[in-house]
Amino acid sequence: MSNHKEPASLEPMSQFDYVRIFEQGSGKNLVLSPGEYRIVGVSDAYLEATMTTREQIMGELVFDIFPDDDSDPRADVTKAIRHSLETVEMTKQPHSMPALRYPIQRPESAGGGFEERWWDITNVPVFDAAGNLMVINNHVNDITALKNSEDLNARLRSTIENINDAFFLIDTEWKAMFLNQRAEKLLDRKAADLVGKYIWDEFPEAKESDFYIQYNKAVDTQKTVRFVEYYEPLDKWLQVSAYPVSDGLAVYFRDVTDERKNQDALKLNKERFDLVTKASHDVIWDWDIVTDEVWWNDSLKEIYGYHPKDVEKDSKSWLNRIHPDDLEVVSEDIHSVLDSTQSNWELEYRFRYQSGDYATVIDRGYVLRDEHGKALRMIGSMLDVTERRIMDAKLRQAQKLEAVGHLTGGIAHDFNNLLTVILGNAELITEQLGQQSHLRDYGNMIISAAERGSELTNRLLAFARKQPLSPKAIDLPELFSDLKVLLQRTLTENVSVEITHQPGVSSIEADQVQLESALLNLVINAHDAMPNGGRLSIETCNTTLDDVYVEMFPDVKAGDYVMIAICDNGSGMNAETLAQAYEPFFTTKEVGKGSGLGLSMVYGFIKQSGGHMRIYSEPNHGTCVKLYLPPLLEIQEASSEPVQLAQPQHGKEHILVVEDDPLVRDHVVKLLESLGYRITSASSGDEAFERLAEFSSVDLLFTDIVMPGKLNGSELAVAAQNMYPNLKVIFTSGYTEETLMHQGRLNYGVHLLSKPYRRYQLADKLRSVLDYE
Repeated sequence: MSNHKEPASLEPMSQFDYVRIFEQGSGKNLVLSPGEYRIVGVSDAYLEATMTTREQIMGELVFDIFPDDDSDPRADVTKAIRHSLETVEMTKQPHSMPALRYPIQRPESAGGGFEERWWDITNVPVFDAAGNLMVINNHVNDITALKNSEDLNARLRSTIENINDAFFLIDTEWKAMFLNQRAEKLLDRKAADLVGKYIWDEFPEAKESDFYIQYNKAVDTQKTVRFVEYYEPLDKWLQVSAYPVSDGLAVYFRDVTDERKNQDALKLNKERFDLVTKASHDVIWDWDIVTDEVWWNDSLKEIYGYHPKDVEKDSKSWLNRIHPDDLEVVSEDIHSVLDSTQSNWELEYRFRYQSGDYATVIDRGYVLRDEHGKALRMIGSMLDVTERRIMDAKLRQAQKLEAVGHLTGGIAHDFNNLLTVILGNAELITEQLGQQSHLRDYGNMIISAAERGSELTNRLLAFARKQPLSPKAIDLPELFSDLKVLLQRTLTENVSVEITHQPGVSSIEADQVQLESALLNLVINAHDAMPNGGRLSIETCNTTLDDVYVEMFPDVKAGDYVMIAICDNGSGMNAETLAQAYEPFFTTKEVGKGSGLGLSMVYGFIKQSGGHMRIYSEPNHGTCVKLYLPPLLEIQEASSEPVQLAQPQHGKEHILVVEDDPLVRDHVVKLLESLGYRITSASSGDEAFERLAEFSSVDLLFTDIVMPGKLNGSELAVAAQNMYPNLKVIFTSGYTEETLMHQGRLNYGVHLLSKPYRRYQLADKLRSVLDYE
């Protein structure tokens, strides 16, 4: 027998023993039965980590407690665990799983929801003595803190790499510890080439600059420093922030070269802007819409009288000075632009001067918006156009009067044609009535009415500047001396008259009859404005209208004039009445007291004479009418107009009558035939020209001026006299055409018989022209 003694055999451990071992361990263990994966054991650490109790999970299938269906947020993790357990069963080997993000469900008492954890899981098989798989130990290592630390470092590095600034760390010995990619790009150096290197050796130029001074200041004071410095080797301006840290210096820096250039350009632009605003006569403004702050340039003081420092700092500095009647329109208009996508705004309105008067301004603005289209700022200029608008109004008034003049001239022309027929036939009828006095009285009444109509049309022609003038030299003191008696008879005793003449006042050249009529009209108007008496003053003097004055009145020529002023201290006129004063038929007098043609006639006569007329008037203060007429520059020779014969005579000459109005043409033909003349008639210049070729001779052409067709009266006369050089010509018209006139007077050698005319006037005109050699 051998002395060798066999060791005592150990009793095989049961499943229960293994479960007790795992449960009592300090690790996080979950003991599962193979196959169905029922929970047969669990450690306290595992229960604490999963926030469950032993009673909740013991004896349960693990995938009932931790579902692996897709509706559970832990589904991906539990599927991975199932796969690992199946692998252990199949291979009979331990299986380690990669780190997993494992959501732990909180109990409702802890607020519910899930708490994110990171687990490192290993599934280990446990066998019995026969080698059969007895249990699987699911061992969990919670690596959440380590994972979070790694994530934090990764996020920190990622953040540093992705910040907009370049960044590097310097240790206490001025060696580079770390550079992000932006620092590498900005410094044009690789991190691998710089880390561990002494920075002042790598960047020697920096040691002689503010970089060295400021970095040392940050280390010495343990306070952050910020500065901007130019680094010549890189040709860049760098904005730097250096923060002291426990193991050195953290430096953030970025390239601000473009910003620096922009700042310099902005400074230059500001200087230019300041110069432009000083040179410009416009008011420049800048409105910060977000803060409601408004900036004005110094032109606000120069033009409107407000010092920019003294006005409100917000939009009230603008709104409070807009005319009350315009405020709502302006506010609505500017906000309609601000609330839209438009960039430009422009409006004309009234803005108050410091004096209290209002200027007419054109305001323009440009809107600056953010990327969403919201209005942030508005910059603009305000232009004072008060004088321009006054000029525009005067020009419109002049154009209006010109248009009315054309209209009234045309009406007068047609009316004179009718009056010619009425007046001529009334004369013939009256002459043939013989001794029938009661019928002759009717005829004379027709003649008187026609002559009054003729006076009316002459006034219209005076306004239209279509009347023929006979200018001559007029000595004004002598003229008013002759008129004084007539003026005193016109005025009542309670109106005093004072006439003064500047010593050496120049003579003028004008139609004396028309001038006297104009002066008498103005005196009568002045008298009517002083029903209770007053003072009438008449003054004459030499004056000059300069370029500044002419700028306000575009239809006036600069130069020397003789002024005649007729002033009263009567009722005066308001602005609205004054604006219509020159218009034909406009009157403020009672019905039947005035035709409304007085001032319009004076205006037309003065303009036709090359002059200017201006009225000054204020309610309850009176009116002053100033007439400006050109001075006489040279003595004009007397006209060679043939002297008219005292008695009308008959004749036998051949006369070609050209008149487009059939009534007038038939009437003239009968008149001339009654005087013994041989008559050929035509209805147009074209027809007359054709008929001229039919005759061997024609003694006189009696033609209207305005006619249809290619040839008017003056053109026909030229063509006819080319055919018959000795042909005499008399023009007739309801008004005088510009083709026959120069500066208001008839051209030399032109004979005109204005409509309407009497039979004896026609007869005398014919003989005076035919008999003139």
